[in-house]
Amino acid sequence: VGLYFFSDRAFKPLRDQFVGSVVDGEFELRESYVEDLGVNEQRAAGGAPVYLFKTKLLLEALETAKPEEVFVISDVDIQFLEKVMPFVREGIADRDLCAQREFTHLGVNIGFMAIRRTDASLRFWHQVLDDLPSGRQDQRIVNNLLYAPPASSLGLRWGCFPPQLWASSQAYDGGGVPEGVVLHHANWIVRDMPSGGGGVASDPSQKLAQLQELRRAVEMDDRAAQRRLGSSLAEDPEIRVYHRRTFGDLRAGPEWGALPEGHPARLGGSRRDKREEELKGT
Repeated sequence: VGLYFFSDRAFKPLRDQFVGSVVDGEFELRESYVEDLGVNEQRAAGGAPVYLFKTKLLLEALETAKPEEVFVISDVDIQFLEKVMPFVREGIADRDLCAQREFTHLGVNIGFMAIRRTDASLRFWHQVLDDLPSGRQDQRIVNNLLYAPPASSLGLRWGCFPPQLWASSQAYDGGGVPEGVVLHHANWIVRDMPSGGGGVASDPSQKLAQLQELRRAVEMDDRAAQRRLGSSLAEDPEIRVYHRRTFGDLRAGPEWGALPEGHPARLGGSRRDKREEELKGT
């Protein structure tokens, strides 16, 4: 199974730990390296240059794959703690896409995905590429397409991996590091400055520290240390704000008809209206 990933000079420390952590012998590493991705330090995940590079890489992989072929695409702020291929095979069975969860109970994280080469997959990811000039983050575009029209018209069959393929943002609503964690994505780090500030997108030091902290705790079977890490993430006031803005009552964007009536994230709305709601609540 092809494992696609990419990095540049600034991300080399993350890239090296990512490659060094691979456990599954079934993965065929397919790496893309550029000297400088042109990261936007002020935008989540590096901004438009990174969103565009990743989406084009994914589409190239799709277009060169054989019909029904499955591959995996991953960010490099991830480590493998156990074999993940059993989860990949189960998650992608009868689906076009299986992705990591952003939060435990809602939302897709596109940092680790299994994708099947189908017409529906090609339609979906071309739509993501077409929507990138809107200025939205690639992950936000993906979630909007999955939870709202035209997802049904695109015909994509999708689902999420279980929490054992853990993104650190899941600590907010998932009770911390799950038993039997097999993969760790350091997508959320506790920053020193308010409003998600502190550090820059091209500085991997905080992510590397979190990856190392959890690996030590897992290798020592230290559940207390794992709980401390989960608690520090869940108690970060910024993660609550992020949850409200992306998957909660302050979410801006199209209505998410896939959610039940009355769900706080269903209605969405304009960014201006949501900002006014947020200011009223402060």
